[in-house]
Amino acid sequence: MDRHGRLQRPRDDGYGGVGGELAEIDMAGYGPLAYSACKAAVHHFSRCAALELAPHFVRSNAICPGGIATSIFGSGLGLGTQVADQFAEVMKQHLAKIQPTPRSGLPEDIANATLFLASDESTFVNGQTIAVDGALTAGPMNTLGKHIDFEKVISDFLSSLPEDARKPA
Repeated sequence: MDRHGRLQRPRDDGYGGVGGELAEIDMAGYGPLAYSACKAAVHHFSRCAALELAPHFVRSNAICPGGIATSIFGSGLGLGTQVADQFAEVMKQHLAKIQPTPRSGLPEDIANATLFLASDESTFVNGQTIAVDGALTAGPMNTLGKHIDFEKVISDFLSSLPEDARKPA
């Protein structure tokens, strides 16, 4: 399907794939209302696309990433690339504390799920949302008894930087 919603030709082997990425659709409270609603829309779009496109052997699945330590956390704060990468390492430690699987998710975890969905090993997987989140969305966060004060994490990290590194990129 192209950006206008028109069906495109499936791959020559007849096993095309369409995918989306979403986060936090299973649990409320992980992000602002508009963010969560958009992620839920991607989930629903993926399922609807699967129903519409399946007769053409086009698959549509979504990946629901959990706490994945990437530089996006620092980039969102306006930090430069190098400092954002450093902040990803800080986030890796903190994310490991709130997820049932006691480690942070890595970009490779998402890449591996994507490779599976794009492979011939998943030709009958369609209309699914796959959580790659270390069981984060398997139950309510409050049952874990764990919480991260992200404002404090950010403040502590920024105060540890030299003054010139704190400026937006």
